[in-house]
Amino acid sequence: MHKMNKLFLTFLIVFFIISCQTDDMENNNNPFVGTWENEHSGYRTVFTDNHITVYYPDGNIYWTGTYTYNNTEIIAKLNIKISAQEMIDAANDGIFIITYWFENEKLIFNHSPLIKINN
Repeated sequence: MHKMNKLFLTFLIVFFIISCQTDDMENNNNPFVGTWENEHSGYRTVFTDNHITVYYPDGNIYWTGTYTYNNTEIIAKLNIKISAQEMIDAANDGIFIITYWFENEKLIFNHSPLIKINN
């Protein structure tokens, strides 16, 4: 029985280490994770692994939702209860598609330059 407990404990430790490393790898592969600020307007965009929130310069939520991305677009599923009505109106069935690219350490987000202010 004692050997079984050691084996089980070893398995748990290995599983925990692998899980932590996998989370770190996922964060490193997602180029968006962090807080980005529009150079001109002061709007802030905060990305987690799968959630995006855009804030007005006064700190209130402009729009928010979950997202996925490919090589050219960020596809956001808006949270209709929290997002501004103008964003809901601009979306197609709650889906808002943003073109993006990176240029000299900046995220060009829907043709607006964002600078990363923290991870």
